[in-house]
Amino acid sequence: MDKDEKKVDGVETGGADDIVEIVIDDDEPVPHEAVTSKEETAGTGKTAASEEETAGTGKTAASEEETAGTGKTAASEKENSETGAAKTPDDKKSGDDTDPEPPDKKRKKDNLSADTWWRRLPTGVKVLLIAGLVVVVLALAGFIAIKVYLGRVKRIEERPPVAREEETFEQSPDASEDTIDPDEVDWNNLYENVKQDKQIKNIILIGQDRRPTETEPARSDSMILCSINKKTNKITLVSFMRDMYVPIEGYSDNRINAAYNYGGASLLKSTIEKDFGIAIDNAMEVDFDGFIQAMSVVGDLEMELTKEEVEYLNKTGPIMNHEAGLDDGEWNLVEGKNMLKPYQALAYSRTRYVGRSDWDRTERQRKVLTAAFNKISKLGISEQLDLVDELLPYIATDMTDMEILGYAYYVAVEGIHIGETYRLPADGKYTNETINGMSVLVPNLNENSNLLKTYLYGE
Repeated sequence: MDKDEKKVDGVETGGADDIVEIVIDDDEPVPHEAVTSKEETAGTGKTAASEEETAGTGKTAASEEETAGTGKTAASEKENSETGAAKTPDDKKSGDDTDPEPPDKKRKKDNLSADTWWRRLPTGVKVLLIAGLVVVVLALAGFIAIKVYLGRVKRIEERPPVAREEETFEQSPDASEDTIDPDEVDWNNLYENVKQDKQIKNIILIGQDRRPTETEPARSDSMILCSINKKTNKITLVSFMRDMYVPIEGYSDNRINAAYNYGGASLLKSTIEKDFGIAIDNAMEVDFDGFIQAMSVVGDLEMELTKEEVEYLNKTGPIMNHEAGLDDGEWNLVEGKNMLKPYQALAYSRTRYVGRSDWDRTERQRKVLTAAFNKISKLGISEQLDLVDELLPYIATDMTDMEILGYAYYVAVEGIHIGETYRLPADGKYTNETINGMSVLVPNLNENSNLLKTYLYGE
């Protein structure tokens, strides 16, 4: 016998190059016929299968070729024979797959993976991630607080414009006959392009001539341009006299305060832009009651009064406030320095029958505004923010939230101050006329526009 041949229970097998698989049952000896001779294998190329059925199953032993094709060993066939049930292809396929992990075990494994990931991070990275999370949380909280804060702001409501057929001319009781025909007024200096500078923001401040019980659109009692120059950190105030006669787009020429009555803040803004050639970025408006409430928040204002102003205010102040629907209040003002209470500051701002009528009246308004601003400027930033929070419900504006925050930051942080104050029309740049029964000031728009640009832009 060659060295590569072996014997199994007296049966010769092939050498190492002709390996065959023999199914061995633990209970019975392997029959001689179940072994394929080397010569038969070489002659046919196939392994002869035993015809004997496996115990208790009736299943024949599979050939080597079938075993190789399915990838199953003879041992698995034996297992089937012991169970007494033949496996279908689907049974075999499902038997190859491992059972899915229970959900609790999978979640625990995921948690362990996340925990391992975090523990593997460098300490510096962990610190940065935690710091970033804190910043995000604080930013979100701050955003919510700001939205609540700005939710208190009153917004200027757009209202339908007055029809041209309903426009009115507020005639003066003591006016003389008309001195000039409206068509004879030359407005050939109107501006199609307006001056604008990103570093200079122009806000028109509007005081409404409306009583608390009135609901109809009112005329603007005061109009003050507040120009914020970020290059010089200076605020310039310019009053527009309400008797100034100007063109109003879509309507007949009229006093400038009629523009607010016809179309609100938007029409007043566009009227100033086209008549004087400067951009108006935003508007703020307040009525008599709002003024009183706002000044109550600011507190009493120090103001120096002349003898004529004291006599007039002590006598007519209660009357003016009563007409405005306000309490009469106490009136014991003296010549010189006084601490004006809110209702006294309102009457002082409206006084026009002392001195040079509306010329001095607009100056008093600018004095009150300057005194209030200077008082607020002396407060700390937190106090200023608290005060502004109280003021917001009494003042309406067309500013966006971002514009409000931008202005508040600039005024509080940059140390801005009020510089020079002016009025238009300037002395010598207008004529007194009576038109449509109205005593008005007809300005030279070209000259007044040039002066205004000099005040604001230094041109």
